[in-house]
Amino acid sequence: FAAKMSLTSYQEYKSVILLAVCWAWTFSIATLLTFIGPKAAKNLRDDDFYAVLTVGIFVIGNAVCNIPSSPIFHRYGRMGGFLIGTLNLLLGGALGAIAVATESLGLLFFASFVIGFGVGMGQFYRFAAIELASAQNKGWAVTTVLMGGCVAAFFGPTMGLLSKDMFNSEYSGGVFMMTV
Repeated sequence: FAAKMSLTSYQEYKSVILLAVCWAWTFSIATLLTFIGPKAAKNLRDDDFYAVLTVGIFVIGNAVCNIPSSPIFHRYGRMGGFLIGTLNLLLGGALGAIAVATESLGLLFFASFVIGFGVGMGQFYRFAAIELASAQNKGWAVTTVLMGGCVAAFFGPTMGLLSKDMFNSEYSGGVFMMTV
């Protein structure tokens, strides 16, 4: 496969790989939240109803992101839009860690929403890959970026398991890892 691929420049190749790594890290946060969010909520309130709400609110944040994403990217460009998404991920992770530490279920839900919004902004990495790739490499560029999601499917939950007992409260380490 690599022999058939002729990249027009090393910069194009490097940029696509960077976008794939960014998507893998962004989506790792989504898989980590899907893994530990319900467990953290269940630890705060011993009720399955609240446990599944973290994922539902995450999905709502992800969907709501579609409304302002176009104006954000139009006004600030791709880099500015991705920076806003990353800042949302950092803020959501920090709020999640505070929520677990203070045992605040409402703050945990808000953190899930903010993280969902940040992941929603990250879903545009594939479009950035299309824009920067030459005509013959567009398919390769999108596939490479989306392969980051395969990495994230394993990396996020693994990160949650390994950091589960990092701090006093169970799964607070996983929530903290979202900001790292």
